[in-house]
Amino acid sequence: MSKDQMQNEIRYQLSKELLIRMLFRNLITEEEYHQMNSLNLQTFQPAEAKLHEKNSRCVTEKQVSFA
Repeated sequence: MSKDQMQNEIRYQLSKELLIRMLFRNLITEEEYHQMNSLNLQTFQPAEAKLHEKNSRCVTEKQVSFA
């Protein structure tokens, strides 16, 4: 994986984490989450984009814990 690919992967993961936090704090709807996550997938093109897209549909509150 190149340096640029690694940076895009990290940027995607950070943006996804922020979206998940916003979703579970009811700042955005689930539909908005999926729209923004799809845009982030297109923008950052993480190495495992297809896997990320599949997993983004499986986000549940049980999978995420916030302190």
